[in-house]
Amino acid sequence: MQPDEYFEDFRDKFQKNIRNEQKSINGVDKLLKQIYEEFKDKYGSDIINEDGCIIGASQKTKNEEKQEEYFKLLDLWKEDWESYEDFLKRKETINGTIWEKMTVIILNKILGEDFIIVHSSINDDTYHSIDTLIIDKKTGEIVCTLDEVETDLEKSIYYEKIRKLAKINEKFGGAFIEDGLELKDGKLINKNIRNIPIYLFQISEEDFEKVLAGMNIDSMEKVSDIELEIFDEMIKSLEKQNNELQKGKISENLQEKIEIFSKSLETMKEIRKKKFQIIKEE
Repeated sequence: MQPDEYFEDFRDKFQKNIRNEQKSINGVDKLLKQIYEEFKDKYGSDIINEDGCIIGASQKTKNEEKQEEYFKLLDLWKEDWESYEDFLKRKETINGTIWEKMTVIILNKILGEDFIIVHSSINDDTYHSIDTLIIDKKTGEIVCTLDEVETDLEKSIYYEKIRKLAKINEKFGGAFIEDGLELKDGKLINKNIRNIPIYLFQISEEDFEKVLAGMNIDSMEKVSDIELEIFDEMIKSLEKQNNELQKGKISENLQEKIEIFSKSLETMKEIRKKKFQIIKEE
């Protein structure tokens, strides 16, 4: 193969990979829009946006000075952001944000009959380290929050995040959700909520690419093998963190919420067994 032919072939393969990845991302956004439409019909029109994010009361009245204060902190990352709005727009293209969207979709596909899964508001994501909220439809209350990370990060950054979440759980008695939700009389309503356990779910860059490529992006009713595999890994991780948290020094309020979440985890495992054939027995 001549040099020009080699580089042309390489370019075609590279462009094909870009298109495949973009098709997957477009499919993720399409499924999030389906979730938005369903929630709008069932629970109220002004609760989440088309990205599956909560539209919180505090977000609607967010102080511009507070946004500017946060934007200045971004200089520590030495990124070329022109404004806070530019940061939010470009944040949508990074793997971590796409992984957060994928998590909302996978959990809704598998658990959606019994649980409501949404992404936090911009405010809670930015200031309270909360990415995803899980609400039990029977009780109408949030049972846990998740902070998802796509983790081919520097080890120091990753372990700092772990320490931060441990501090939230142990020192502050769980997460404070400024733009929380409660299911009441068939409607989702905004509500400030405290003492909710927060857990970390990490994924490597390699696994992220596998899940993104292997997700079923055609329907919320169809779940691929890789989606079930990552769900199983998530449940194992949540169980481990939940057990470890119960052994620590935590407040009575958080202990009560952890016990509630322990029951929710059992429900999630039962849903998985009933709705889908187990891939591999433990």
